[in-house]
Amino acid sequence: ALGLAKLGATVVVVGHNRERGEAAVRDLQKQSGNERVYLMLADLTSMAQVRQLAATFEQKYRRLDVLVNNAGINIPKPVEDLSLEEWNRIVGVNLTGTFIGCQAAGAIMLAQQLANRALDLGVNPTLRRGPHEIVYLDLSEASRRVAEARAEARGLANLRFLTGSLYDLPQLAPGAFDYIDCCGVLHH
Repeated sequence: ALGLAKLGATVVVVGHNRERGEAAVRDLQKQSGNERVYLMLADLTSMAQVRQLAATFEQKYRRLDVLVNNAGINIPKPVEDLSLEEWNRIVGVNLTGTFIGCQAAGAIMLAQQLANRALDLGVNPTLRRGPHEIVYLDLSEASRRVAEARAEARGLANLRFLTGSLYDLPQLAPGAFDYIDCCGVLHH
């Protein structure tokens, strides 16, 4: 974070403890000379809170280029003395939190990439190979609604949203496609 702040980047620190987060922001601002260091609060083990964080971040900052997903905890005692609750907290922050954070940031970055590609196709006709359509396929209706809202906010066109599984692909008949992105988006 310090290196990015020294380079002049906008840095957003995320944590669950306001007091410690504000101290970290002040320290980064002082050491870097960059006032564009901010704090956002969320429990990184809560998918609902991280999704809300992502939505708020996207509205406020509009761009995410780097995710430093380094939240982690340790309970300094022998593993045989850890309670199941302590173990679950460690796994929740160190593993589940990383997974949830990557999903949320990945969705923002993917939407940015799609928006950039749509802009490239609009500005530079030589990039066009034919009629383009992006087919979004996901089992989760909630994720689909988030993707639809992000696409609408960016003014993206030629998108078709489907709810289903890759196993249902023949029945969904999305047409020819170039590749399948494991994030659940079909591109063609």
